[in-house]
Amino acid sequence: MQLPRRAAPAGRVPFHGGTLHHLIERGWFWIIPFDNHKDSRNPMCSVGLTFDERLYPQPKDKTPDEEFNHYLDMYPAVKRQFDGARRVREWISTPDRIQYSSRQTVGDRWCLMSHAAGFVDPLYSRGLSNTFEVVDALCYRVLDALRDDDFSAKRFEYVEQLEQGLLKYNDMIVDSSYIAFSHFRLWNAVFRVWACFTTPATMRQIQARQEFTLDGDDRHFREMENSPYPGLWWPDSHAFKHLLDVTHETCVRYENGEIDGDKAADIVFQAINDCESVNTPFGWKDGEDHRFYRATTPTMIKFMWWASTNGPKEMRDLGRAMLKGVAKSAVRGKKVS
Repeated sequence: MQLPRRAAPAGRVPFHGGTLHHLIERGWFWIIPFDNHKDSRNPMCSVGLTFDERLYPQPKDKTPDEEFNHYLDMYPAVKRQFDGARRVREWISTPDRIQYSSRQTVGDRWCLMSHAAGFVDPLYSRGLSNTFEVVDALCYRVLDALRDDDFSAKRFEYVEQLEQGLLKYNDMIVDSSYIAFSHFRLWNAVFRVWACFTTPATMRQIQARQEFTLDGDDRHFREMENSPYPGLWWPDSHAFKHLLDVTHETCVRYENGEIDGDKAADIVFQAINDCESVNTPFGWKDGEDHRFYRATTPTMIKFMWWASTNGPKEMRDLGRAMLKGVAKSAVRGKKVS
């Protein structure tokens, strides 16, 4: 779809400069611009809508184009963004659930990978990440199996654990989010649970790559598999696993009517504040009115200092290992020059 250009709102970063989510009760619209960079050549954007079909039964006798406009009419604030827009291809609609999973993903001489193994609503755009993780775990095992002529399922048990974990944990945060969409305070808390652990999860991978770059030993990547929670964003963290469990359990209780939305929000916010591994420099533990975060250089410096000095052991280990890798890389760079 091609949307009309609009003047950027005040502020350093336009709110529509990246993937834009319009959240509705138990559903969301996405608008993904392909022209959000100065070197972009594509004026198009990706547009879509997913929702809980129990709340939004498919309208009868409507084309996909009419169906999309039907939902726009339900949400005038979203519809305004499409003033002057035109589609460049036919709409596609499905009456079926897009979520599915396989009880078994690995067997003797076969493996279902990523989206073949299962799929969860793409709210957090986990598709590419999940695929890369599974490919990484599978490839060297296939090479080893070729050398040994042994493709038994036992050799690929970790791949099975990883794929099931990726589906399980992604489903937990997506389910919690869908439930929370109807209550802003609860959604504010649930979003922080997802966001606050994306940074250590990334650091973990960067640190392994740093070590590999220095010595060329791929054991640094293989050792990443020695974690208690395969498929979790930060699979080494007991604290994060506990926080996610509390969040999902609380949202389900809210959905079932056992507690109201404010009580559920209070529980999740308290769990965030009680979790030592939730970093403070990014503001995840600040008041509920703290609604914006920018990864500025000063903020990242404060975070690395906290992670290396004041954070709990699992954060200190990760922060210090990463800084050590940076220092080694810098020394190596000087020697090469």
